[in-house]
Formats: sequence, structure tokens, C-alpha cells
Amino acid sequence: MPRLNSILDDVAHVIGYTPTRIMAAWWAGRSLYVPRQVRPGHPLDVLLGRMAYMRLVRAFGEQVLHVPPLAEDMREIRDQRIADALSRGETDADVAAQ
Repeated sequence: MPRLNSILDDVAHVIGYTPTRIMAAWWAGRSLYVPRQVRPGHPLDVLLGRMAYMRLVRAFGEQVLHVPPLAEDMREIRDQRIADALSRGETDADVAAQ
């Protein structure tokens, strides 16, 4: 069963880990509108760097991204790992021990 990515996984795949963590720190728990076109001086340009900003716009332009708080993202990752383990046939006790 393929793992379902969180939005931060998807963004990190496009722009890299560090710019994604910066974005998550600034917009945690809020919605972020990604502009349709790159505009120099946009807050995302300044915070993420031009290359990461350009890749973000190319991949997610005109979308509203819900940027989860770190705790929510970690919970989502944990829940996915539990679901994966159970789908592989691991017992509840095995999963709980992990």
C-alpha cells in the first residue's frame, strides 16, 4: 500500500526540506495562498529563496495550502505508520510496542 503524503511531504519534494520547514514555521496552522505567478519581493520569495519560490509557484500556483502545525503533521505521520504496520499484518501489540 503506497504511503499517503502530507502536504508538507509534497511541498518538500518540490522545494526541498529547509524551505518547507521555513514555510511550516511561518504559516503553521494557517492557510497559505500560493500566487499564480512569481512576483519578486513576495514574502515567499524573501523567506524561501527565489529558486524554491519559483518551484512552489510552478507546482502549487493558485492553490491554497493548509500548512499544519508541527504537532498535527507529526500525528499524521504517526497515524500513517500505524496504518501501514496494521496493513502488513502486524498485531496491535507489535504496533503499540513500537
